[in-house]
Amino acid sequence: MKNTILLLLFILLYNKAYTQSTNDSTLNSEQTNVIKPKYKDYGNSVQFSWNNFYIPNNNEFAFERFHYIYGFIVYPLQIGVYYERKTYKNINISIGYNEWNTLSYFENDWGGPLRIRNFKEPFKPGLLLERSGYKTIDFYTFYKYNHFKKHKINIGIGATYTYGQNDYIDSIHLNNGPPFDAIIYTSVKNESYYGILAALNYNYLCLKNRMSIGLDIRYRKYFKLILVPEQIDWGYHISFNF
Repeated sequence: MKNTILLLLFILLYNKAYTQSTNDSTLNSEQTNVIKPKYKDYGNSVQFSWNNFYIPNNNEFAFERFHYIYGFIVYPLQIGVYYERKTYKNINISIGYNEWNTLSYFENDWGGPLRIRNFKEPFKPGLLLERSGYKTIDFYTFYKYNHFKKHKINIGIGATYTYGQNDYIDSIHLNNGPPFDAIIYTSVKNESYYGILAALNYNYLCLKNRMSIGLDIRYRKYFKLILVPEQIDWGYHISFNF
């Protein structure tokens, strides 16, 4: 009887040990067969962008070079660079710098740099006549939609800071004789403004996710800026991921 009990205990212990060993082997096999991502999802990116911008109610103002339909390729009104970093899961932050394109190669047909002029209001002393040479610094956070392997969509919101040259009318001298024209005396001031920013962009990953190309749309609204406080950027970018 005693031998029978010992034999049963031995069989039970052996069966338990065999079952545990089989489970461990299965688990290790499953872990070995886990499908890893083909390419790494990099957490840092440097982005170079070329943009035009659309301004609401632009019929009230004059925009030099704005008439180029293909401007965002041949005559980009604005060029910029951004750094993006992954912070938590699909949440990322981005900081960027843009400036109106004043390179001589990209100047307009009659040789002047990009300007926004005010033709809405009658000329008078104190009027903000023109804006030129503007630069912007953006900081925003965005959510990256990762549902697709090669296609990424980013939606973000944040703050923006812009600064540049404003040309004000100081005085106007009217010529009462022929040719009955006027001389406008102006002065230039360097001024800056804060605002809000909303961004939407699309990325297509290539070269083992090391590089991406895509399209951008950004809406800007600056506080206390009298001449054209709203602006919508649109264009394309190239990113290098690491």
